[in-house]
Amino acid sequence: MSPVSAGIFVEKFRKLGTIPTLPQAATRALAIANDPKCTISDFARVIESDPALATSLLKLVNSSYYAGNSRISNLTMAITRLGLRETQNMILAVSVRSVFRWMPKDQQEERDRLWRHSALTAVLCRHINEKLGFDFNGEEFSSGLAHDLGRIMLAVGYPDVFCKLSERESLDEGILLQDEESLLGFNHTDLGSWLANMWNLSEEMVEAIQYHHHPDRAPKYSILCSIVSIGEEMANFMEEHRTVEGIDLSNNPGWILLRNRWQAIDELDPSVFATAVMIEAMDEAEALVVVDAEVTV
Repeated sequence: MSPVSAGIFVEKFRKLGTIPTLPQAATRALAIANDPKCTISDFARVIESDPALATSLLKLVNSSYYAGNSRISNLTMAITRLGLRETQNMILAVSVRSVFRWMPKDQQEERDRLWRHSALTAVLCRHINEKLGFDFNGEEFSSGLAHDLGRIMLAVGYPDVFCKLSERESLDEGILLQDEESLLGFNHTDLGSWLANMWNLSEEMVEAIQYHHHPDRAPKYSILCSIVSIGEEMANFMEEHRTVEGIDLSNNPGWILLRNRWQAIDELDPSVFATAVMIEAMDEAEALVVVDAEVTV
């Protein structure tokens, strides 16, 4: 993304009075979770400094998605149940979901569709990572969840263009990117990576947001970008066709990159692989979407 584009975004959202920011506690929590010296107590103290964030996480850990045999009443117990990495993911989920609520009220249906797509992509990325044997430890989930932040910001900052493009949602992703660029001079990946930088999200997440449509262009994290590319195509297929059978990943740019690097992946049948992943992810993705109805941010 060029400095010119970044300047345009800052000016646009400043005029709207809606330059998005993460809560300070969320920013600190996301940062210290990657510190090997971070303890559960350290993590809990940071979250407790923001009562709204703390309340949301407690509601989340007690939701039907995570609920165990007993109710969790404090953050230390909540983090122990989830683990540091999963708690980090859920902080991001709460924060990302809050961005969706900035979309105009008359776009409720599209807002809900985008959230379902983001949640489904995140869960699919987790299962792709596990099934292919990569060693990402939550980055793939977070990147899948945040990959379309730019779409939400298009709806907030450029609602007329967003509505026009939404009417053509069934078109190829490449065509949609071209349409965005012809209408605006940039696309949603530029806008999303700008927001991720504003939030001080990790370098690999920023890159996954920017390059998930073109993993081969990623400077450092092409594997993560490939996982998100594959996860998004699976999510699009499930949403459009309402089935897990019949998808062909052979032309997906992420799949092409991975199969060219690893013979074991090249030997996989991409359709069989995709169907297995989608079956595994369905219930988990639906449960994560339901969490939104149970947790008020």
